[in-house]
Amino acid sequence: LKISRNIRKAIQQINNFKVATIDTGICNNKPFIGVCGFGFDAHIAKKFEHYHRRGLRSYAKLVTSSFNNYKPPFFTITANQFSIKQEALLACISNSSEYGNGFAISPHSEMQDGQFELILIEKFSLWSVPIMLSRFFTKNIDRSKHHTAIQFSDSIQLKVDDSLPVSYHLDGEHLESHTSEFKISVKPKSLKVLI
Repeated sequence: LKISRNIRKAIQQINNFKVATIDTGICNNKPFIGVCGFGFDAHIAKKFEHYHRRGLRSYAKLVTSSFNNYKPPFFTITANQFSIKQEALLACISNSSEYGNGFAISPHSEMQDGQFELILIEKFSLWSVPIMLSRFFTKNIDRSKHHTAIQFSDSIQLKVDDSLPVSYHLDGEHLESHTSEFKISVKPKSLKVLI
């Protein structure tokens, strides 16, 4: 939402009382605003929840230590316009362009366009991690051959072939599900926010 991380500037933005109406999402009846994710990002969200230190450095440490041993799940994703069956490091549904801290998973996502992006990241080698991280933080991950983005404006059905309970996250908050099937829907212009 481009709200300043500087407290004084953030308060000024709030005091300006500029209202925007943004899209939100629903994943199996649970709401989310920015990103809903399955696979490696959910795996890291689970580890981060119990990690003794917060912050970007701790998050990066968990990613690095977990990457090599992580086995990507197989996803089956269907919608009116497309059907996908493939193994992927992660599958996420993006309303916003980034997870946070400048880490852009879907550089072209906008929160007011009535569209979500399904993002699939294929597994890449450990040696490619620095290049991929650079692409995420410079907002050009969409130029990578490992990145696929598909827009949709209604809903998708997503099935994860993984052991139960399935880990997933809504806006970075780790959750577990005793079903492997998820319905994710777009709710256009459903939330008023101050920006």
